[in-house]
Order: sequence, then C-alpha cells, then structure tokens
Amino acid sequence: MRTEALEYTCFETDHELLEAAEAVCDMHEDENINIGLLDGMSAAAVGISGDQQIIYSYNKMVEILVNRDGMTTEEAIEFIDYNTIRVIDYMPAKPIILYDFQI
Repeated sequence: MRTEALEYTCFETDHELLEAAEAVCDMHEDENINIGLLDGMSAAAVGISGDQQIIYSYNKMVEILVNRDGMTTEEAIEFIDYNTIRVIDYMPAKPIILYDFQI
C-alpha cells in the first residue's frame, strides 16, 4: 500500500483523461508503456499520477456498476474486490485505486 503523498492531475471529462492517457502512451511509444487502463471504467478515472498511472475512484467504480449493470452496492463492491482489485498485481501496469468511499 502506498503511504507517500500522491501527486496527480485531475480531468473534468473522460475526453480530457483519454487524451492525456494517449499523450503519455505517445511520449513513451518506443518504451511500449502500458498505463493500466481498466475496461469500462474510464468514467471512474479521476487523474493520472506523477508516474503516469491512471487513478480510479473506487466509489465511482461502484456507481458505474450500480447504474450501468444494475448491481446492488454490495454486489458491485464484491465484483470490484474479486474481479479487479485482486488481479491488479498481475497486470503489466498497475492502476491506482483511490479508496474514497464513505462508511
């Protein structure tokens, strides 16, 4: 788990975020960089970290699954924890998940 301060850039729209992600990939084209995009979760992306990783809002990921897929909040949390969080370690580039949910 990260404990240092996280510096990142925020974006107002998905379009701005995706343009920035494409620019990062273009800058590092010769290095074959992968910035850890999660399929179907672009609306949950809140920025790009200083080390060029996409930052996703956990809360927004839950909202997407509830609104788009008709899951309950509990189902969405279970789905994300089982199908996304636990596989991040196996991804070539690891996205950052911002745990911003409220209890």
